[in-house]
Amino acid sequence: MLPLALSSCSPGTDTSPDTLVLHNVNGYTLLDHQAGLHRFEAIAIRDGRVLQTGSAGELVDAYPDARRQDGQGRTLLPGLIDAHAHVMGLGDANLTVSVMGIRSLQATLDEVARYAQQYPDLAWIRGRGWNQVLWPENRFPTAQELDEAAADRPVWLTRVDGHAGWANSEAMRLAGVTRDTEDPEGGAIIRDESGEPTGVFIDRAMDLVRAHIPPPDPAERRLALEASLAEMREMGITGVHDAGVGVRDFELMREFAGEGALTTRIYAMIGGTGADFDIFTGIAGNDSDGNDTAGKGEYAGPVAPISGYAGDRLFLQSVKIYSDGALGSRGAALLEEYSDDPGNL
Repeated sequence: MLPLALSSCSPGTDTSPDTLVLHNVNGYTLLDHQAGLHRFEAIAIRDGRVLQTGSAGELVDAYPDARRQDGQGRTLLPGLIDAHAHVMGLGDANLTVSVMGIRSLQATLDEVARYAQQYPDLAWIRGRGWNQVLWPENRFPTAQELDEAAADRPVWLTRVDGHAGWANSEAMRLAGVTRDTEDPEGGAIIRDESGEPTGVFIDRAMDLVRAHIPPPDPAERRLALEASLAEMREMGITGVHDAGVGVRDFELMREFAGEGALTTRIYAMIGGTGADFDIFTGIAGNDSDGNDTAGKGEYAGPVAPISGYAGDRLFLQSVKIYSDGALGSRGAALLEEYSDDPGNL
């Protein structure tokens, strides 16, 4: 199956050798919401845009000088657009331990232990995907349990929804978290009956630990973006709305776009608070044609909508703001207390 990641143009005769006619395909597309699926066996493409679809004979006649390629009967579909995703998070997940979908606490610990043994030189073990709802225990895990998997180094695992984190004892020690540590505004430290932190941090409380995790170096960040783009290509995702992008990540995406390496169209939303938003005002000001009119790092006033980088591969036209937590991590505000967490509204 081949995903079709192209824009459409009006049909017409074109003798340019830069035109490609891909024939012998089992193609489907949507002409409009009323006509439904349209099937075709050949497609004409130039400069990344669809010129025309139809039969092989029609397109060979219409574009006699075009290059021709046999699709070998493979299915050709429009590319998928993901309405809510995290591009760098996907890439980072490929470079950290994944415990996504694991259906028991012990199996989760086993996977972390395996990863720790595989990468003995990592200063921190990071990962994502745990979900206590899938486990027979159906409860939040503890730092002591995570110590069983890896106690010699700090470990930090983000929950599947991104609204909670699980730390081992060494991570909490480095973060200076004790029973005297107060819950930050907009977050909570899960505690046992005696008031001791158990190792799970909700929403803004995650920052207490995350602040001590060394940031990835530029080479690691490039690897993460490359891994994310590769996985999206394999899944047929040709466009994505990236719900919350930081300054460094956006700059990296812009570098990739300039290099012609941004293989998925990204509609980015500014994510962060306070200083993060302030920094974005210095990234770029754009004229009506999408040209960068500001030097990097120079204050240019409020950011104008950024569109059309490297042939419309990268956009920045909206903002993501958090106003609440998530149900799975018990951080969402409710009118009545959680049935399994008395006192938590």
